[in-house]
Amino acid sequence: MENCTRLDRKEEAALKTIIEKDGKDLAVTLPQEVLDAAGIKIGDEIDVSVKDGRIVIIRKEPPVHPAV
Repeated sequence: MENCTRLDRKEEAALKTIIEKDGKDLAVTLPQEVLDAAGIKIGDEIDVSVKDGRIVIIRKEPPVHPAV
């Protein structure tokens, strides 16, 4: 991957990517290193919002079910 650096700390998780067309929508491919640093994996739910002109992606915590 061009322009990538190894991510050793979560606060350094910033790599370049490109917005692509996916049918009628647009898609952003997130590098595995960024997902790992954010603790996001396949199947996780995320919240996507816009704050101060920036796209913010936050992993939703899985629901905690009390032991029965």
